[in-house]
Amino acid sequence: MFYILLALSTIPVVYTLLPLLNIKHWIVRGFDYPKLQFCVCNSILIISWFFYIALSDAHQYSHYSYGIIGLLFVSLLYLFSDVYPYLPIAPKVTETSHLDANTRNNDTVSLLIANVLTPNENYSGLLSLISDNNPDIILTLESDQSWQDALKILEADYSYTVFKPLDNLYGMHLYSKLALHHTDVRCIIENNIPSIHSTITLKNNQKIDIHCIHPAPPSPTENTRSAERDAELLVVAKEVIEKKNSAIVTGDLNDVAWSKTTKLFKKISGLQDPRLGRGFFNTYNAEHTFLRWPLDHLFHTPDFKCVAIKRLPYFGSDHFPMFITLEHIPDSTKKMKTHTTQDEKNDIQDSIDQV
Repeated sequence: MFYILLALSTIPVVYTLLPLLNIKHWIVRGFDYPKLQFCVCNSILIISWFFYIALSDAHQYSHYSYGIIGLLFVSLLYLFSDVYPYLPIAPKVTETSHLDANTRNNDTVSLLIANVLTPNENYSGLLSLISDNNPDIILTLESDQSWQDALKILEADYSYTVFKPLDNLYGMHLYSKLALHHTDVRCIIENNIPSIHSTITLKNNQKIDIHCIHPAPPSPTENTRSAERDAELLVVAKEVIEKKNSAIVTGDLNDVAWSKTTKLFKKISGLQDPRLGRGFFNTYNAEHTFLRWPLDHLFHTPDFKCVAIKRLPYFGSDHFPMFITLEHIPDSTKKMKTHTTQDEKNDIQDSIDQV
């Protein structure tokens, strides 16, 4: 039993240390995702070691056992430090609006973000969720021509649309009740992976930049490294901070909120994550309860408050949709702040130059 537990306990050391290395291969970057699950595994191992010590007659191994427990506990603390900010007991970074969750006024904007999964044909399921929540803006990801045809009914209420249907799992459609201006559909890093960039005019006449992105993940079937995904996020972050406008960045980032890349993205851009202090809102994988983490995101400049945020029900995709209502504070004195060091700036440029 000692050697079985010893072998199992080497795994947490690996999955704790590997993400700290500046290695972009998908095998290493994949350890960023299941940190909450790793916390559970570490806890089970620590409890198992205590049971082993209590029940075993092999006391000559007890000092090794306590040493291993110590390493597991340090690993657990490190992993937990990444996921703790998303627990409801943690401090909220985005202020909570005084508005009721169902209130909409001239200062609010509500968004529904849904990775539909191209082969999924439950069009009515998504339409039902849209009808129930009545968002101002809808962003669909992985949507092809079939999805565009099925969602055509939305165009009666959503006068402003941007369509980029593709059958490569990177199609994208934007539907808006609010006016869109200066819309640009472009492939930031990879030729077949588009993003949508536009300016929304709220009912209070405030202008809000919106960036809709869906970079490819590091995986054995797509990009073997995370370089392309990381570069796309960093390019958008630089654009947000250089413009210094009110802004929202949303989409399926194919990255978790606590990864090194997403943390750097927020640090560069000065954007806030409304989930902090409110919950994980794990959107992927909708079909596997234990293997879930937050891949679908919305970040915003500090001149917003959170009215409501929720994960919507399953509708046949491998992602759950997200619904978020924000209140814009036009006279907010909060400023976008970045604290990047020169080394980080060099790393950012190197990441962009590598692709």
